[in-house]
Amino acid sequence: MNSRFNFIYIDESGAAGFDPVQHFFVIAALIIKVDQCRMMQEKLTKLKQEYFPAIRPEDIEIKGRNIEQAKKFFKHISFETRQEIIKRLFELLFAHEISLLATVLSKEEESVRRLNMSPDDVYRYAYKNLVIRLEKFLEVQNTEGVLLIDSQASSVRNHLKDDRLIRFHQECLSELASRQRQSRIVDYPLFVQSEFFAATQLADLCAYHIFRAMQIHFGQPYLQSLRKGEIKFMPPIDHSLFHDDQFLDTLFSGVTVNLPVIAKILKRSGEIEKLP
Repeated sequence: MNSRFNFIYIDESGAAGFDPVQHFFVIAALIIKVDQCRMMQEKLTKLKQEYFPAIRPEDIEIKGRNIEQAKKFFKHISFETRQEIIKRLFELLFAHEISLLATVLSKEEESVRRLNMSPDDVYRYAYKNLVIRLEKFLEVQNTEGVLLIDSQASSVRNHLKDDRLIRFHQECLSELASRQRQSRIVDYPLFVQSEFFAATQLADLCAYHIFRAMQIHFGQPYLQSLRKGEIKFMPPIDHSLFHDDQFLDTLFSGVTVNLPVIAKILKRSGEIEKLP
């Protein structure tokens, strides 16, 4: 297979609109060389069969929030087993030649709040930042890629969300054309049903746990200070922190978040970009 070609699986976590609890919006891209995808699919299938032998693997959709909060298939699974599953899923990722890029929008900082951004504005801002970074990544690697995104088209309302993303992508292409640049992302995003694509489910897992780590590390202290009337806006988060290895270890290794393998993946072949 062509090792110069990548599949790029994108998923999001957190509300794009302003929310009293969800202070961040995260969109993540899992970049996988084509020849790695089948192997990853097979390993995820075996892992599902190990924990759910009575259920068809394609019927079990891995979603970070469902595992963490014991929902759907994970409702009757013990906390210890769910933590074990999460750890093994990230170890599966780390064992393959993947890269992870994520954009985190901090919605409660004063500079963002005063803009009075709509959910579409938030999504556009984060998505375009991610696409620009993907273009740079592919250029450095001298490769091309196709975007695969979990389809929202289960209803007319959600179908419009897919259309919205196509419009945002058109804007990215227009900006590249205005600079006489050729996109390394092949055509438009492909919308897929995530239950049939292992890597789309793993992209969800990455986005969720980055979102969760941000909420715990920055969001909970902010919410406590807000309730006490000590502050009005979340203090600005220093972007340079996310390029510091020690900070990444702290972000993903603690009492409430203990997934150091995410930090390893990011330090080996990825990056979190914090907005603004």
